[in-house]
Amino acid sequence: MTEELSSYAKAVIRHLRAAEKDRAPYSDSENMTLLFLTNGAEQYGVTKEMMSYMKAHPDAGLEELDEYFLSITPPLEVVDDEELSEEER
Repeated sequence: MTEELSSYAKAVIRHLRAAEKDRAPYSDSENMTLLFLTNGAEQYGVTKEMMSYMKAHPDAGLEELDEYFLSITPPLEVVDDEELSEEER
């Protein structure tokens, strides 16, 4: 069973198809970036900012969208599982 994409995820995919129409298919790493961009923006509540950026930068590719996303969200903090409480795991 497949999950339905959000309207934001669909907008990102449409944007990238238009901006990068002549590029080769994404690598596994780039697919992970795309997944992170779509899910992360929704989780951090920055979909409106991302939509505005895509509208203002119609030629922005995956790397540029990722750079912008990282500039408007807090840095990821990697924590060792042993440092987490049972509730946080």
